[in-house]
Amino acid sequence: MLTYTAKRFAQLVLTIFILTFILFILFYVLPGDPETALVPKGASKQIKQNIVERFGLDKPVYVQYFSYMKNLFQFDLGYSFYYREPVNSIIKGHYLVTLKLAFLALLFEVLIGFSLAVFSSSKYGLPTDRFLTFSFAILACIPIFWLGVLAQYVLGLKLKIFPISGVGNGEILYFVLPALAIALISSSYLFRVARESFNIEFGKTYVEAAFAKGYSYFEVIFLQIFRNALIPVATLIGMDLGMLLGGAVITETVFNLPGIGRVAYQAALHRDLPLILGTTIVITVVFVLINFCIDIFTFWLNPKTRENYEKIR
Repeated sequence: MLTYTAKRFAQLVLTIFILTFILFILFYVLPGDPETALVPKGASKQIKQNIVERFGLDKPVYVQYFSYMKNLFQFDLGYSFYYREPVNSIIKGHYLVTLKLAFLALLFEVLIGFSLAVFSSSKYGLPTDRFLTFSFAILACIPIFWLGVLAQYVLGLKLKIFPISGVGNGEILYFVLPALAIALISSSYLFRVARESFNIEFGKTYVEAAFAKGYSYFEVIFLQIFRNALIPVATLIGMDLGMLLGGAVITETVFNLPGIGRVAYQAALHRDLPLILGTTIVITVVFVLINFCIDIFTFWLNPKTRENYEKIR
C-alpha cells in the first residue's frame, strides 16, 4: 500500500510539473500580447519599456519560465496585469465561493443520484425502475444554463424560496439554486453508473447466498454489496468533485457567483497571463490531487487490485 501510494505521488508531482511547462509555453505561443493588458492606453514608449522590464517580459521565454517556477515553489503565483493585485489574493478571495458551491452540489448529487440508484436497482425491471431510468436519461439532455434559469424563475421569482443571484454575505441559501442545477445534471450520470454497478452485484452468487442465509435486503446492500459497488461510483464522484472545484463557468455566470471559474474566464478575455496561469495551475493541481486521493481509495477498497499489484511487483 505504501509503495503504491509513493509511486502514485511521484507520478502526481511529475504530471503537475509537465502540465505547468505545457501551460506556460502554450500561453506564450497563442495569438495576443500580454503587454496590452499591462500597459495603459496612451502610455509613452518609455513608460511601456519600463513596465515591460519591470515584469521581465523583455527576457527570453525560458528565462521567464524558470523565474516563474522559482516563484511558484515559494507559492507566489505572480501579479495580475488586469486587476493590479497579487494572483494569490485574487484566487483566495474567489475560491471560497467555488468551494461552497462544489461541496453543496456534490452533496445534492449523492443524495439524489446515488440514493435513487440504490432504490431503482431494488426494483429492477419494474415500472418504478423504468420511470426513474427514463427520467434521469431526459435530465442528462437538458442544458445546465436552461435548468439554472428555470430554477431561478420557479424557485426564486415565483415561489420566492431562494435568492436568484449573487452570494449575499456568504449565506448558504444563495448557493442552493446553483448547486441544485449542477446536481440535477450530474446526478443523472451518477444514477446510471451506480444503478448498473448495483445491478451487476445483485446478479452474483454471493448475494444469492446471503439472501439464502436469511439476510435482510438492507443487510445485503450495506454488508455485502456496498463496498464492491462503490468502486466505480467513488471514481465518478471524485471526477465530479475535481471538475466542480475547478469552477463551473456557466453556472457561476448565470447565478452571478464570483467563483474561480468566472475569474479564469475574465482573465482569458483580458489576456491576463499571470492570472490565467495561476487559476489554471490551481485548478489542475486540485483536480490531480482529487484523482490521486480517489485512486488510493479505490486501491484500498478493491482487494483484487492490491493482489494483482503485489503479483507484478
